[in-house]
Amino acid sequence: MSKRFLHIGCGSNILPAPFENLDARDFEGVDHISLAENLKQFEDNTFDMIYGSHVLEHYARNDVEAALKEWVRVVKVDGIVRVSTPSFKSAIQIYEQTGKLEYILGPVIGGQTYEFEFHYCLFDERTLTALMKKCGLTAIHPWLYTRTEHSDYWDFSQAVTSGIQISLNLEGRKRETPLTDGVNYFETKKDKLKQGMEYV
Repeated sequence: MSKRFLHIGCGSNILPAPFENLDARDFEGVDHISLAENLKQFEDNTFDMIYGSHVLEHYARNDVEAALKEWVRVVKVDGIVRVSTPSFKSAIQIYEQTGKLEYILGPVIGGQTYEFEFHYCLFDERTLTALMKKCGLTAIHPWLYTRTEHSDYWDFSQAVTSGIQISLNLEGRKRETPLTDGVNYFETKKDKLKQGMEYV
């Protein structure tokens, strides 16, 4: 049986087969028009790999877990979920090196040129790894874009500013039985907010 890969939030960056390209907008070459958090057109365990570059940061902190769980749902057991997000650590390094806020506005708050291009979450390796575990992934590790099936097709996973790679690139494999030690650091602590104790 031939492999199936799903490229989520592809935009105009259309990847060749075995990738199937999915986006909320109807670009030429898009195979599936859909929001990335609702993949109801696909059954559980459909794809061998899910790839989403600079997509998760577009979800509000209370919604990002549900979006990633949906990606995990449609990947096969032992299949790969590969993600790239802006790296908060890299943004700090770029700002400290250059002193120019404009160099990190895009990665931190999004380009803001159309409806879906606003950022609502920030990630570093610790928090994204914990979230990926909570969503059912294991063996989570960084990936190099030069060693992927899509390395010849530029996207923000490859972007560099002032000699610093702007992206956090992590992938993991779907477990048949989810781990229990994952954590979602992004959820708003509404009970503490109500009590005026913390702003987190």
